[in-house]
Amino acid sequence: RYLLLNDGVVNVRQFGAKGDGVTDDTNRIQAAISYFSSGNGTVIFPKGRYLITSTITIDQNRINLIGSGKWVSEIVFNPTGDDICFFFGKGGEGNTDAGIIVQCSMTGFNFTSTVTAFKKTAIELKDISISSFSNIAIGSTTQWIGNGSIGVRVRGREGTSFSNMEVYANAPFVFAVNTSYPTICLDQFTFENIVTACRGHNE
Repeated sequence: RYLLLNDGVVNVRQFGAKGDGVTDDTNRIQAAISYFSSGNGTVIFPKGRYLITSTITIDQNRINLIGSGKWVSEIVFNPTGDDICFFFGKGGEGNTDAGIIVQCSMTGFNFTSTVTAFKKTAIELKDISISSFSNIAIGSTTQWIGNGSIGVRVRGREGTSFSNMEVYANAPFVFAVNTSYPTICLDQFTFENIVTACRGHNE
């Protein structure tokens, strides 16, 4: 059993994440998030460079990912093919309707990559409600490009906010059909202090 830092709070270092930019921390970060098998938890990312090579999935309600700052906790996403870095949603990445994911948040991260051969998506949201994403930079220090790479892709649903973000990618934001509920794709979303730039050719 892992010692909680506080009530409902764990640190990815407790699960073996190195944050050295060299060690693949994918499974260790997933283990920290999956520790809250019924949701209702906060996962802390201390200062470091966290190498991720495949999708980290958040499929429970009220999971909060907290970095130490936009320029302090860095996610280095170097996949071996077209892939998503952080996926928030239930029922997998496809079109399976497994219900809404609610009240999640992510704050204080910088996304970088040295891979340009594949289509990368930093954050994908599927049928999400009443959640927030703030103080996040994507591709502002290294190019988030390659085969139409995406900063944030949203597939529904409602009441979610984005604030204090810089997103530089082939496609900074993509808003797609909510396959779980096609009539509610982008309802009552809010955007504040967002800087975007389309970088490179969007293939």
